[in-house]
Amino acid sequence: MVLLFSLVGCSSSWTIDLSNVNSANNPVIQPTVQYPTWTAVRSGIDFKQQLIEAGDNTELFSIVRIDPTLVELTVAVDEAIPQTVSSWQEELAATVVINGSYFDEEYALVTRTVVAGEPYGPLLSGQTGSFTKHQGRWIITNDANALGDIAMQSYPILVLDGAAQVDTTSTDTAQRTVVALDQSGLVYLIICEYGVFTLTELSAALAELSDPTLVSALNLDGGTSTGLSIQSEAVRYLDDSLVVPSVVAIP
Repeated sequence: MVLLFSLVGCSSSWTIDLSNVNSANNPVIQPTVQYPTWTAVRSGIDFKQQLIEAGDNTELFSIVRIDPTLVELTVAVDEAIPQTVSSWQEELAATVVINGSYFDEEYALVTRTVVAGEPYGPLLSGQTGSFTKHQGRWIITNDANALGDIAMQSYPILVLDGAAQVDTTSTDTAQRTVVALDQSGLVYLIICEYGVFTLTELSAALAELSDPTLVSALNLDGGTSTGLSIQSEAVRYLDDSLVVPSVVAIP
């Protein structure tokens, strides 16, 4: 017997075939994407969702495209009172909010984040990257000393100069959060909704995208920290996080 029911959320809906639920099989998920093509959120911001395949896995990328010449990106931190992405959005009265970088069990940042020139968290060296505004332009760099007055350090760099940067044997999968850039300087905020990709699969998938074509991409915090909220007249989307102490936002 096949019994079907639907789960409807803020971002997508799924139909699950319960005849496949047993000790050997997971439910078969058939995603319905709400925004299959670029949709204007407001001037300078567009949004789409795209199914991406890697081997036997299919991941759902939800992608915000931002023209930083038309809109301002900000970084916000509150280690004392962490909030969900949706609560951050309400507090900041922002159009778009996505979760930031890593933190410990006390919600203290464990990578450097800079807000209006004020640093939070330790400055890491090694295989890290930074999303920062440099000489009026947003960049992703592996130079830990290049952070400007607004910046977020994280790891690993997933794409650099258009090439995938991660190739490990780890089989760990999770929801992922990514900030990325294309050649023209457009900024992309991306979440992986299903959590089926390893970092190696994600790195390769981002490097192989054609729309957008990315030149650099940085992994932010993932798992239960992953969250993205968009609220405008044209687009309403929410994949909420648990509480996080830092976010990237567009007022």
